[in-house]
Amino acid sequence: MRLSVFTNTKLFTLEDSAKDIFMNLVLTPDDNNQVMPVQEFDEMMMLRAKNLSLGNGIDELIKNEIIEAFEDLKEGDRFLMNQAFITNIESAEAKYYWRIVALMNDGSKRSATEAQGIARMGEREFDVRYKKQEEA
Repeated sequence: MRLSVFTNTKLFTLEDSAKDIFMNLVLTPDDNNQVMPVQEFDEMMMLRAKNLSLGNGIDELIKNEIIEAFEDLKEGDRFLMNQAFITNIESAEAKYYWRIVALMNDGSKRSATEAQGIARMGEREFDVRYKKQEEA
């Protein structure tokens, strides 16, 4: 299984043991010891990422990707994680997930569900305009 992580400007994907290590050693679980798909960044996450040991699926490249992605976050910014398999960062799917992250971090205090609903509406509006342009 894979885990794709979308921050404000970065995307990285982890698989197998690297995913498990990231989820267990870097992220902050909730009160029920669950790792939620929307995380709120705190400096401890960056410290734990920097302190990751190499091995068991974590190599220097993966460690650096995590650190670079976290560098664009400030305390309290939220980021999104899911099982998406993004092969093109310019794809509509990648842009959709980044739009959700942007909507969560724009100062509006939207929930992830609210951000997702707005992002979906934007996608539909784009589709309608695009289809109209194609027909012309």
